[in-house]
Amino acid sequence: MLSRRNWLSLALAAPALAQTPTRWRSVLNIDNPGVLPRLFDACFLTPRIGLAAGIVLFPGVGSRQNTTFHTEDRGQTWVQRKSPDIPLALFALHESHVWMLGERRLWFSSDAGWTWRSSSRPRHAAGIHFLDPLHGFAFGGARVHRTTDGGRHWSAIPASADPLLPQDRQWRLAAFSSPQKGWIAGVAHLPPAPDARDPFGEPLTRAQRRDLRVPGLVLLQTTD
Repeated sequence: MLSRRNWLSLALAAPALAQTPTRWRSVLNIDNPGVLPRLFDACFLTPRIGLAAGIVLFPGVGSRQNTTFHTEDRGQTWVQRKSPDIPLALFALHESHVWMLGERRLWFSSDAGWTWRSSSRPRHAAGIHFLDPLHGFAFGGARVHRTTDGGRHWSAIPASADPLLPQDRQWRLAAFSSPQKGWIAGVAHLPPAPDARDPFGEPLTRAQRRDLRVPGLVLLQTTD
């Protein structure tokens, strides 16, 4: 019988076989029966320099360590370091501009994640996205926040809290095709259409409308 193995893996795309579009190979592994690793996010700052972040649990002693992993050779070797916070998300423009969203604070690094300095973070934020060294977004829960000073100060975007949007929305990710045009996406449980009817052709009751809510995508677009 195989012994228990705990893996922490970061995968890189490799050329595919003819019958499949992609093939993946593991480049970062922790194989230690005494730990339970959890990798939360990873990004490459340059083609050679990469950063991964998560926590390592030690069930035998009831402790954990907030951790970052660094590579400078395209993922061939990794260096493990202690993280100043529980890392939730990473974002990098370059090795001189790296942000880590922690459970308590937002962290910035100008040296590829080797050292960090902290600033405040919006409540309930779960992800971050920066357009340039000054302008960025933090999203999570029902609101999206914006910064114009590199993350030192944040303000809520009114449209993200529009009462016409589903009330249980959770903003999850952002993508921009230019500094002016972008999208922030989330998930929510959407109600049935106003004219929806039951199998007998009768209007839905309030209870039926509540029970028939289905998962859906919520999308905000900006052009400025």
